[in-house]
Amino acid sequence: MTTPASPSAERGIPVAGGKAPGGSRLRRFLAIDAREPFIAHAQRPLGQLLMSLLALLAVAPHLGNWPSVLAVCAAMAAALLPGRRAAILFAATWVTALLGTALGENDTLDNIAAVLAQDQLTDLSSVALATGFLVLLFGAATGALYWVRRSPQSLLARRPLVTLLALETLLCGLASLDLMRGLPRVMLWAAIFVLTPYIWFLPHAVMDQRARAPSMLLQ
Repeated sequence: MTTPASPSAERGIPVAGGKAPGGSRLRRFLAIDAREPFIAHAQRPLGQLLMSLLALLAVAPHLGNWPSVLAVCAAMAAALLPGRRAAILFAATWVTALLGTALGENDTLDNIAAVLAQDQLTDLSSVALATGFLVLLFGAATGALYWVRRSPQSLLARRPLVTLLALETLLCGLASLDLMRGLPRVMLWAAIFVLTPYIWFLPHAVMDQRARAPSMLLQ
């Protein structure tokens, strides 16, 4: 008596511990993650170098030269050191933000310089203001994420986007008051310009940290 073939085998779907007996040639060709020779080569230094170069070629047209190198190096380091993955990606993210701001690769410096010109405070450095407020944002975001772990039922933990939008609305309202002139106005607008690019990403970090235990942050 012959055993009938399973539906999975008839459709060419791989089963545990074996290879797919059927399926199209293209599917079998693209399934390199299921081929032991490819996996073995990818785990060797030459294979990892090749994957890094391919990744650089893929992201460099979109990110630029040095951000691409930093991103790919961070990704490879995180893959090689999974126990330190969170710390590596955390550091790479903020290093990219600091370098991008200091080198003027976003519009933050231009916006701050425009406000400095309006208030005739051109002797102040837009680079120093942007970098300083970014460091403050780094500290505030780190503290907020730790607070979310400690208080998962707080307003920030439950409604992170609404909370951050309310904060930015408050800052914009204060900066737009007629009595705001000179250095206080520049400081407020500099804080707004630095915060705005991250206002859509910080809520995702808050939601990720909300369900974690109140222990070390970088876990």
